[in-house]
Amino acid sequence: GAHARLRAARLLQRGQADLSIGIRGNWAHEGKVLILWDGQSLNESLYSTVQLGNHYPVDLIERIEIVRGPGSAVYGDMAELGVINIVSRASREAKTALATASFGWMADAPGHQNVAMAINDRFGSRSLDISLFAGSANRSDRTMTDFHPENPFHSFSMANQETMGSFFVNIGFRQGGFASRLIVDKYRLTDR
Repeated sequence: GAHARLRAARLLQRGQADLSIGIRGNWAHEGKVLILWDGQSLNESLYSTVQLGNHYPVDLIERIEIVRGPGSAVYGDMAELGVINIVSRASREAKTALATASFGWMADAPGHQNVAMAINDRFGSRSLDISLFAGSANRSDRTMTDFHPENPFHSFSMANQETMGSFFVNIGFRQGGFASRLIVDKYRLTDR
């Protein structure tokens, strides 16, 4: 709520782009919450964090399942405060075909440009699902004022200074009791 907005505002005032999840009033960054996409971990391997901000294909989400509280005994060390499993539309049993595109503009810079698609089909006892998301976004186009003692009141426009580029592919295959999933998640965040 208000605490999360205040924390996000403070981080953005400092020029930081570190926005993440909070659970029950606790900052859940740095491996304290396990984020799963169709049952596969999205936490990166160095610090176990998950960056947010135009990172994942929201248009392709069917539902979000949340386990509140400690889940480390079942899910491992990254589930200290909770587990969030995102179930995609393409992974469900029914046939799916979906394509979306979105574009947003701020006052002085593009806000975001995203495309997403998902397809799922069954072939007898086999099923194949594929989803793809590609996009780019700017965090802000406001003016950042640096209050550094050596250069007081130095200002610059944030337009095109904090950009987020996403490429996300999710491919799943099932046959009888065998299931396999490949996720490619390339996310690039540039920050002045």
